[in-house]
Amino acid sequence: MVAFDGHGQLLAELGKDWCQPGAVCADDGGHLYVALRELNKVMAFGPGGEALGPFLTTRHGIERARVATVTGDGHFTVVLSNGTVHVFRIQYPGQ
Repeated sequence: MVAFDGHGQLLAELGKDWCQPGAVCADDGGHLYVALRELNKVMAFGPGGEALGPFLTTRHGIERARVATVTGDGHFTVVLSNGTVHVFRIQYPGQ
């Protein structure tokens, strides 16, 4: 996956060794979220493309995430392959 800023400048090439992402979305702060269905997790990246680590994993009930989005009120919604929908409140470091 390749990430660009609003001016078309390359931010980062993310996850060269990963499986194909199931969903990619971003929040208002420029954080990227990548659902990796085969790995059963959602990874988070900072506004500059730096890896922040797993955002959601099987510990949070994530099994084969397919679709994800960030709502305007700071919630992260993910739909799993079995059709269930999970909604999480995003907490950033320092909150």
